[in-house]
Amino acid sequence: MIMKKIFRTDISNKKVFKRIGCTYYQVYADNDKHIYVYDIINPDGEHRGYEIIKGVKSKNPDDSIVYRYPTDEEFGVYAWSTVGTENTYDFEMEQVVSKVEIIENRAIPSSKE
Repeated sequence: MIMKKIFRTDISNKKVFKRIGCTYYQVYADNDKHIYVYDIINPDGEHRGYEIIKGVKSKNPDDSIVYRYPTDEEFGVYAWSTVGTENTYDFEMEQVVSKVEIIENRAIPSSKE
């Protein structure tokens, strides 16, 4: 049996994508620190919240290094979400800024995933 090598996509390339029925739009990127903020829009076109992400360093089979989107198990360490509506932007922005400050200096583990 031949195993297919899986290559990870660098999170900096994930500008717009779909996940759990919602569309995620990258609204902030710090490529030097690998920190990204996504606006989450539900299928009805309404704001649902934000995701604050710190890319996780990973090595591809060709030895290239990428910073991948955290897994569900890594949320709370390398990613957080806010829950909101159009009426909660101010409160959510406080949460986003707070979480970005926390993860700016967080170490990024190396992995061979």
